[in-house]
Parts: sequence; C-alpha cells; structure tokens
Amino acid sequence: MTTLWSAVAVAALMLVTWAVSLRRRDVSIVDVVWGPAFVLVALVSALTGDAGSQVRWLLLGLTAAWGLRLGVHLAVGKHREPDETAATPSCVRGAPRPFRGGRW
Repeated sequence: MTTLWSAVAVAALMLVTWAVSLRRRDVSIVDVVWGPAFVLVALVSALTGDAGSQVRWLLLGLTAAWGLRLGVHLAVGKHREPDETAATPSCVRGAPRPFRGGRW
C-alpha cells in the first residue's frame, strides 16, 4: 500500500509541476523538482510504511538531506546561469564564439 500512496503523491507533484511548466513555458523546472520528489516518496513511506519507526525516520532524514540539497543546488544554478551556458558543455564555454553557436 505504501508504494501506491507514494506513486499517487509523486504523480500529483509531477502533474502540478507540468502545469506550472506550461504556464511559465519552461520545462526545465522539472530538474529542480526531481530531488524533492524523492523526499516526498520518503515522507509518504515514513508515514505509511510498516518497518520499524526508527528506520523509516532515518531514511526520511537521509533522503531529505540529499533531495533538498539537490533541489536547492539546481534551483540556484538555474537562476545563476543563462540557459545558453547552462546547456553548454564546460569544454566549449571557453572556446571561441563560433563553437558556441555564434557567427564568425
């Protein structure tokens, strides 16, 4: 039953994320939600699971530390760099302009 509730929670989160991405015309926001979605699964599992409570809350804490850090890291990076350089491999960033999609 835990798996079903986790799937429902993640499906709801991703549907909301999809709706927001349509409104903003920016599908890259799903990257920021990816880590916190794992935290949501861990939270639902901690609340509905049948393993020992100490194990459930430990796993929630570890997953939350990782997932929230990932979400914050991606959100900060998304707002720090323009989209053009965020998708450009680091080996090309220092290359002459023609290799970055510009003109000679």
